[in-house]
Amino acid sequence: MRKYLPEQRADSAALQKLAEHLGHLPLALELAGRYLERLSRLGIDDYLAGLEKALDHPSMKNWKPELGSLTNHDLSLAQTFAQSWEQLAAPLARQVFIKAGYCAPNTPLPAPVLEAMLADEPEMPALDEALADLLALGLLKEGPAMHPLLAQFAHRLDVDGALLGEFSIELSKRAIQTNHKTDQTGDYSLYAPLLPHVRAVAGSAEAAGLEKAGELWNSLGYYTRAMADYAGAKAAFENTLKILEANLGPDHPYVAVGVNNLGNVLQDLGDLAGAKAAFERALKISETAYGPNHPTVAIRVNNLGNVLQALGDLAGAKTALERALAILEKSLPPDHPNLRLVRKNLRIVQK
Repeated sequence: MRKYLPEQRADSAALQKLAEHLGHLPLALELAGRYLERLSRLGIDDYLAGLEKALDHPSMKNWKPELGSLTNHDLSLAQTFAQSWEQLAAPLARQVFIKAGYCAPNTPLPAPVLEAMLADEPEMPALDEALADLLALGLLKEGPAMHPLLAQFAHRLDVDGALLGEFSIELSKRAIQTNHKTDQTGDYSLYAPLLPHVRAVAGSAEAAGLEKAGELWNSLGYYTRAMADYAGAKAAFENTLKILEANLGPDHPYVAVGVNNLGNVLQDLGDLAGAKAAFERALKISETAYGPNHPTVAIRVNNLGNVLQALGDLAGAKTALERALAILEKSLPPDHPNLRLVRKNLRIVQK
């Protein structure tokens, strides 16, 4: 970049910012440099503001070919990527590339995320061969990881969003399974490598209007709440709830689950009034769906009792917890964990 932009035009910090935005891709830096050299009054910050979709920016699309290039590179970033793409013959390798484009860029793809790309391909050797092809053609980085500009190119290839839909389903399954393993083992490091990729795919799936985005956000919220990232969990559960309501309506039992999860994290954050309103809404939906004496209703009543206690309404808390206990005693064995929990909560209120 310095050969195009001397120090008086751009300091090292500005060049580093530009390089990071372009993922340090040599061709992208070359194209940006020749463009900025010619447009001498264009500042780097202003240039970066127009690079959200870099492949569509004039500087990356064969801009002024008559000027040539100091390195004799092709002057179109997308065409260069397309040449590598056309050399990729194996259908699975093509599928993996497109799905990887929805993942977090510059971030290693862990085994559960890679396995979610297989769909109907059950054998790992096929995946390993696909990854080797992608690495050899420069369509994936070592890690393996996806370059952010190649991710933009990959998005263009999923014209109808079918592969995003397929990937969202499989990644959601593995995210939920990983949370279950975390619960069983207490090893929270299991989910951590998935976190940035679940967030990225959830965002793309939500933008595409896919229902599975809700499950992805919910798994992320579950994990971040367990890690005491309550603000992050709140945002994830709010996204989950928005998607559930849009797809199922405001009074579906699954919506009650989303409202209940949001209520839990609001209580964690100290928003007791917000938590109370959420638990009351979840209770109302569950009572309508299941009747007044269902075990799910007992869970909702228990949660409401807990927040009433935190608000200082001990009489209301006692009434709620007694109701929860009465329901569970009729439907669960006497040593069930849920019964023990409600009895414990009730003893605390009665003290």
